Amino acid sequence: MGVSIETEASAVDVAELIDQIKEEAIKVYFLENSNDFGLVKQITSATGAQPGG
Repeated sequence: MGVSIETEASAVDVAELIDQIKEEAIKVYFLENSNDFGLVKQITSATGAQPGG
């Protein structure tokens, strides 16, 4: 799922991403050029998946 780095991810985008990670039992996810460490923490906390790279 792509979230543009040029705009801030909406709450709906983040919720959909979290749901997808859970549904697909993803263990590691990668963010490209993200400086939003709050988003990384939120995804990790909600899914148990770890950021990679």
